[in-house]
Amino acid sequence: ATAQNVFGIYDDYIIFDGSNTIGGTTRDLTIVNTYTGGTFNLVIVLWNAGGKGASNITVKNCIIEGTSTVTNSYGLFLNAAGGDFDNTFFINNVIQNVKIGIQFAGVVGSITNDGVISGNRIGDAAKPVKVGGILGSLVDNLTIEGNEIFGEAAGNTNTSQYGISLIAGSTNSKVRKNNIHDFYYTGTSGYGCFGIRYNSDATTFTEISNNLIYDIKGDGDASSLTYTPAGIYIITGGNV
Repeated sequence: ATAQNVFGIYDDYIIFDGSNTIGGTTRDLTIVNTYTGGTFNLVIVLWNAGGKGASNITVKNCIIEGTSTVTNSYGLFLNAAGGDFDNTFFINNVIQNVKIGIQFAGVVGSITNDGVISGNRIGDAAKPVKVGGILGSLVDNLTIEGNEIFGEAAGNTNTSQYGISLIAGSTNSKVRKNNIHDFYYTGTSGYGCFGIRYNSDATTFTEISNNLIYDIKGDGDASSLTYTPAGIYIITGGNV
């Protein structure tokens, strides 16, 4: 691609299916963004046009590849400036060579409802994810299940790396049966990495269950848990 995103979606009811067989699960379609001419490198983006976000979008069975040297590098990106990206499904994809695999977002007044992120491999040994796997904010009833999410095994100096981070306004979330590993801060400035980082609300029930988390490392700083490596770090909220 020669622009900040390969595909920008404004409409509803669109399916990207990378399998060559009907109902198949092979990943036969690779979508790559090599653009380095700006501060954003995005592969597939959902946009909000005139107050209505793209909804009922499915991306499945694809290999999604960005360019991780760009300042803001994402594989699958729900534009947080608009929100309302309801019924978005990301299933059985590989996401690689990005800073952050997936941004799943809404905004105040237009949250994103009923999303599913399932069965994806977010990370690659040769083309790693550099900062985080899944970032969620202002979403309701998001299910993150059965994904393998991993960083750069040799580590890097990006601070506060994470597998899954759910921040403000993430309600009724389900985080189940994910395999999260190899997020490693190699610097010496006192930062941690996190398998699952939760910083949202106590008004709804959030489920975090049966996840396998290992090799989450950093030099840390004992002055605050914010800078201490953790498998699961619950900053604010409750009902978890």
